[in-house]
Amino acid sequence: MAKVNKSNVLLVEGNDDKHVIIHFLKRYLNIEKVEALANIRDVGGKSNLFNEKFLGEELKSFKLQRLGIVIDSDELNPVENISANWVKLRDLMKRLGMNPPDIPNSNGVIFKFKSEYDTVIKVGIWVMPNNESVGAIENFLLELIPHDDEFIEHVKTCLEHVEPHAKTNRRTWLPKAQMRTWLAWQKEPGKVIS
Repeated sequence: MAKVNKSNVLLVEGNDDKHVIIHFLKRYLNIEKVEALANIRDVGGKSNLFNEKFLGEELKSFKLQRLGIVIDSDELNPVENISANWVKLRDLMKRLGMNPPDIPNSNGVIFKFKSEYDTVIKVGIWVMPNNESVGAIENFLLELIPHDDEFIEHVKTCLEHVEPHAKTNRRTWLPKAQMRTWLAWQKEPGKVIS
């Protein structure tokens, strides 16, 4: 196993996000030793990413040079008509002395921050699925499925019949259900897109 790079940290909401990103980097960017590139950490839920003490501690790491954050959009902020999670994260970063843009750029957000050790930390943020739309990592993954895939239309049709009976929020349930069903129907069920 490669030595973990502690100067580059990528914070993600949960374990599924962590594994999706690791497999994405390996599959689509041909990065075999992801650990050597960055320490990808599951923070145990977005509530920790919105926690001033938690994020403040991350920024105090003496070795930190680059901090990345990947977070789901989930819902719109009705006042600003952008991701509510972006607004929460942006406002928290401003309270911590950073200067993120008011609105995320569709190509991703990157800015610099001077730490209390007088080192410059490069901060990057990606709001799933595409820095513009409401959604989650599953919406991003669904876009990676080839348009001529033999199962995806069957998955969508099948879930249309189940959806009225789902006991959860439709907007968040449907992409998760589509992705997990599609994965279950593969030659090697559950294996990440390859």
